[in-house]
Amino acid sequence: AQLLAGTAWFHVTGITPALGAERINIEDFELQHQPPERGGDLTVLARGSFSVAGVEPLLGRPWQGVLKGYAPYTAALITRANRAPRLVFESNLVGVSSELPPPLAKPASAALPLRVSVIAGEAGQRIVITLGRLLRAELLRQGEGEKSLQRAAVALSPPAGPLRMPEERGTVLLYGTLESLDLERWLPLFAGSTSG
Repeated sequence: AQLLAGTAWFHVTGITPALGAERINIEDFELQHQPPERGGDLTVLARGSFSVAGVEPLLGRPWQGVLKGYAPYTAALITRANRAPRLVFESNLVGVSSELPPPLAKPASAALPLRVSVIAGEAGQRIVITLGRLLRAELLRQGEGEKSLQRAAVALSPPAGPLRMPEERGTVLLYGTLESLDLERWLPLFAGSTSG
């Protein structure tokens, strides 16, 4: 541990968590903390690589097997006084191939910036997902289970500014523009993972 400009920080390398190296590997770990007189911010930083196989159990059956490979990532857990904690996960997805229909198909060598931000508060979770310039999604969740989703919006080729959220609870609003969309390839992916 060192003290630098009033901020205590710790640095560790080469950690593999209990999840196993086949899922996520932490190559670099850093803890930063500011004293109370400077806000008392606490930031936990991690860098490493992750495997798509580690998240496949979270996906519906039609979505399994279409993403493969490993990719580097950075993650940060940020806590500030009087603010909800925020978790930010970022990856360029280089090393991950996608056999999804266009526009989400990609070879492993191509970069496609992914950013996931999760803010947890007393009212629930706010999750914001950005995938390059292709899409941006925002989900509002409360509680656990299938009915935890309050509302969500997914924008294709999203414009600048906040997303339009649906007014009705439990609704997902999908909007935006695409040059083309192959419905015959996309519909089977949703038919097996959604109801209604």
